[in-house]
Order: sequence, then C-alpha cells, then structure tokens
Amino acid sequence: AMTIFSTFTALTHRQSGDLSKSHRSVAVNPSVFQITKDYEVKEFQEQDKKPKVLVLFCGGTLIMVENADGSLVVNETQKAIELLLTMEPRIDEIATLDVQYIENIDSSTMSPERWNEIGSVIHDKYDDYDGFVVTHGTDTMAYTASALSWVLQDLGKPVVLTGAQIPGGRMETDARRNFVNACRVATLNKAG
Repeated sequence: AMTIFSTFTALTHRQSGDLSKSHRSVAVNPSVFQITKDYEVKEFQEQDKKPKVLVLFCGGTLIMVENADGSLVVNETQKAIELLLTMEPRIDEIATLDVQYIENIDSSTMSPERWNEIGSVIHDKYDDYDGFVVTHGTDTMAYTASALSWVLQDLGKPVVLTGAQIPGGRMETDARRNFVNACRVATLNKAG
C-alpha cells in the first residue's frame, strides 16, 4: 500500500501469506529487473535499543544549492551528505542512521538502472536495518515509488521516499521536516 505524507511518499507492505519464497519482478522499458529474497519481519531485539535506518542517498532538491542566479544545482556529494545529516541536530534521538550513496542527481535523470540499484541495496542490507529512507527529487519520486512497490512487495519493513520543494540550506525549507518524518516512519515496526 502506498501512503503519502506531506511531500514525501512512504512505502510499506503488509505481511501476507508465506513470505519464504517472495519473488517479484517488474518490466520497465527498456529493462527488466528482479529481486528474490527470503524476507522476515524482524522484531526489535531490545526495547531500549534505537532502531537502525539506512538512508539511500539519491540527491534531490533536499540537498541542492542555489546559484547566484537562483537556479538549483547538485551539491558536491560530501557536502550534500553533511547537509542532510546536520539539518536536524537531534536526528540521532530517532534512530541510528547510516548512509548508502546511490547517486547525487537531479531526479529528472533517475532511471530503471538506479531503481534496480536501490532495490538491490535494500535486498542486500535487509537484515541489518529496521527501515530504509530514500532521498529523492520530487519530479520523478512517484515513478520510483511505483517501481519499488512492485520490486519490494511483501517486504516486512518500511521503505520511505522523501524529498523537498525548497533546498535544505534555506531557512524556509521543508527538507528538515520531511527528512525527520521520513526517519520516524522508517523506525515504525510496521509492515503496512
């Protein structure tokens, strides 16, 4: 089921039936991608332990910077990741965050190959994290959400896509709130 929260999209999937042989594929012209995984819903080991969230970094307005003429450009990767992780100084109260770099792009250049990479990272890191946040530009976020909803069907953990309309470095940004809320949703022990 897909749920929209403000300007970010949260994807969660309800556990249904036998998940021991989850096999999903989606055809996206011109390529086909497929992920096969034995998924399990993993309960938090300790109530006092902070959940672990993997942030899949794909860029977007969330971390872009403005040129002198007001146009937005992709920030240098390291600066962009630092901006993301320092936007809210208390983010570590919500979860322990790790960042997996996918690509620092404007979402107009998102592609099926990158969708496949996002799905593969979630597949490979599934057992290590309680939830996943994907930073993404808002122009093509719906396409990525749709592709991932097919690939990650019956996933027992939240996968949250988040973006912003205003760059994170500006005072009036929506990036901070969207990223914080995405991290909160990713820590919910809910499969759907």
